[in-house]
Amino acid sequence: MALDLEGVPPQWRERIASLPVEQQEIMLRGMAAVFKAPAEPKLPEPPSVDDGDLVRQALYPRRDLADEPLSAREQAEFDALVATPGGESTAAPGVYNQPVKMLTVGEVAQALGISSTGVRRLIKSRRLPAFTMFKTVRVRSDLVWALQNRPDLTPGLIGDGPAYRPNHCAMDPFKGVPVEQVAAQLRVHPQTLRRWDRHYRNNEIKMWSHAGRGEEAAVMSKTLSLHHIPFEKSQLRFVSRLDMHGASPEVKRTIADALRRIDRAPVRPDQVRRNQRLSDAATGQRLFTYPEVAAFLHLTPSGARKAIMSAGIPVQILGGVARVRYDDMVHLMLTRHNKALRKNQPRMPAVKPDIPQLIPIAEAANRMGVTVRTVRRWIAAKKIVGVIRDEALWIRVADLQTHGERDELSTRRDRRRAQAAETVARGATLTGGHIASFLHWLRYTSPEVDLHDALHTRSSAAELGGCRPVVIENLVREGLIPAQRYGRELRIRTMDLYAAAVFSAKVARMCPKLKPKDVRERHSVVGEYLSFEQVAARLKRPVSEVRRLVADKVLLTVRFGQVHRLHVSEIEGPGLVRFKKIAEPYPPLKYHRSFSQMTVNEAADELGLSERTVLRWVRSGALLGAYASRKKWRWNSYGVPVKVDVPTNRGGALLSARTVIAARRLRQVRGLQPRDLIEVTRGQLSAGNYPELKPWQEFMLVDDLSVA
Repeated sequence: MALDLEGVPPQWRERIASLPVEQQEIMLRGMAAVFKAPAEPKLPEPPSVDDGDLVRQALYPRRDLADEPLSAREQAEFDALVATPGGESTAAPGVYNQPVKMLTVGEVAQALGISSTGVRRLIKSRRLPAFTMFKTVRVRSDLVWALQNRPDLTPGLIGDGPAYRPNHCAMDPFKGVPVEQVAAQLRVHPQTLRRWDRHYRNNEIKMWSHAGRGEEAAVMSKTLSLHHIPFEKSQLRFVSRLDMHGASPEVKRTIADALRRIDRAPVRPDQVRRNQRLSDAATGQRLFTYPEVAAFLHLTPSGARKAIMSAGIPVQILGGVARVRYDDMVHLMLTRHNKALRKNQPRMPAVKPDIPQLIPIAEAANRMGVTVRTVRRWIAAKKIVGVIRDEALWIRVADLQTHGERDELSTRRDRRRAQAAETVARGATLTGGHIASFLHWLRYTSPEVDLHDALHTRSSAAELGGCRPVVIENLVREGLIPAQRYGRELRIRTMDLYAAAVFSAKVARMCPKLKPKDVRERHSVVGEYLSFEQVAARLKRPVSEVRRLVADKVLLTVRFGQVHRLHVSEIEGPGLVRFKKIAEPYPPLKYHRSFSQMTVNEAADELGLSERTVLRWVRSGALLGAYASRKKWRWNSYGVPVKVDVPTNRGGALLSARTVIAARRLRQVRGLQPRDLIEVTRGQLSAGNYPELKPWQEFMLVDDLSVA
């Protein structure tokens, strides 16, 4: 068998071909060694540097930290920037800035690099406080961090030391955290918490207790604060006390109202006295008794009670006394005033004040996501209080906020409807807008193409892909091929068939005729489907705006399994004209800006991150930013017009270029972003005449240096 002599010079090719195969191999091996191309010179590596030293040099290049140390604000800025994701900080940060978790003994031993026996010895000697309940031992992660990185921080005798991270709100005597959430935080089973409660229920020393029964059971915030178990304010909710078990619905409703409408000084519902003044916690208004209403309306207590009953005003029994809301009392006074006005002065118009604390029943139904009939049924069942004003039914805003803007039942109903609609579509995600924009774009770019050939049915797509129609149907149901349900038939775009074979290996295997033949054909198919970043670059809009337009259905996406793309028909030709008409660009903000400031978009491009990540870094203190402002004429205290900085009305932010550059160099050193390229030639490398390399730079070998 003859060898391949394609790379051999012509003058040697005929002579080598006349030799035997064994000698040809020897000759070719020798020629390869003689004519071997010179090896590429090895480029010098960038020097290594500590993250802390790099950030200090970028933030404070001309400052001697020995003579002028960092202030508390500058130290916090430095710690936040070094602690950004992507690398480990060699210097110990000033504070613990991670969510507090409850660690097991094994995890603490792994974090400290000691044995489990050593951890138990630290717990027993009280150097490491822990939550111990029978055989369950949990340690807070912030205490482990403080013991390892900041031994100067002590937990304190009663758990009030600086080692504890303040991550929970003030305890509330009537609020608690659900048992399931506390069990997840402690990483135990919920039944374990219930066993602790049963053990301490009849003991004089109650180390653990929770209120409520069944799904409403919750651990009280006082118990969690006693054991230093972290919880958030959003987790707290009102819970039913243990003595409410077995009470009637009316009693439970009364106690629940008392829990929500107690005075500012916290008292138990069963400790409310007859002569105690109460306020509505939702609105901050007083609750008046019958004698107080009678004194306000100049009636007897019996007359006030009859007037309230005849007006249909609901009352609340708290502390054994009926109480009336302030707005109801004012409404009763205005009703009596208008009645007397009609009797004595018929031509005088009635007084109709604005009632901001009441909303119509139709608006309440819309905000709760239910029908008006459902709200009326809830009012009849006393799930929500209805108020009658001017022969109309109203709902209190405070009661609506307590009940919830969106009822859970309506949320489940909407979820079931969405699932039913998705079941009807059966994987077909294309809409009429996809088909229309594609046909307009095809007529604009390729007028010679027949539009009937651009769409395929189930059978024609199977014939094009070399498979059976049932295969196309199954791939559509799996979401691998975009299609539209058109009656009992499918409408599939031709380009989506070929693109599905590129984005999904299963489609290429099941439909062999759709598989691209070479790399060029593959690139031509993929080039018509753009990512969000590519669309943002073409439209010159932020990526966040593109995502918002996709969510608002202004830009229609195509889904190939887990791959989401936008076809060029959405932003080219008629699609671009339609897009500019619907989504006009924001007018540029006019603001005062110095040379050392950058916008959020510029910082995102500089760091290779999204704008949302940049704003998150600003909130964490890693990047310094301030609200953008512009100069406007204002009158000063002396009556002289001067130009002052006024914040822009959209809350735009300007970032410090110094911190952005420091973050960019830190990401480059950590390998999260390409380094800055420095061009050098082979002659410079051989002579050693090349510039000094910085840690965030690297050399690139070129033939000739480009002249800027």
